[in-house]
Amino acid sequence: MRAPTTKRNRSLKGMALKRPEEKTWNWKTPKAPFPQTPGANGCFLAPSGQGKTTTLIAMLLGPYAKVFDEVHIFSPSVDVDSAWDPVREFAKGLKGSSFNS
Repeated sequence: MRAPTTKRNRSLKGMALKRPEEKTWNWKTPKAPFPQTPGANGCFLAPSGQGKTTTLIAMLLGPYAKVFDEVHIFSPSVDVDSAWDPVREFAKGLKGSSFNS
């Protein structure tokens, strides 16, 4: 059922909120089919031997190589696994990086 039109209802129509213009940002993104989410954080969580390190390294050195200005790695194996060596070398060309075990 529709509310009856009253003088008060008519005056409220002119008080509609106006949304401010949205800012647009130009984010670097990887090519499809990879997620196009800017400023994303991620967490790889799985049992040992399931490919977390391999997947992350392949993504960082592959489709995401030109997306991020900084890389910060938190992994128990970062100081003992030589698989991280190419990422350490790659990170030398970035604005910032850290490797934490």
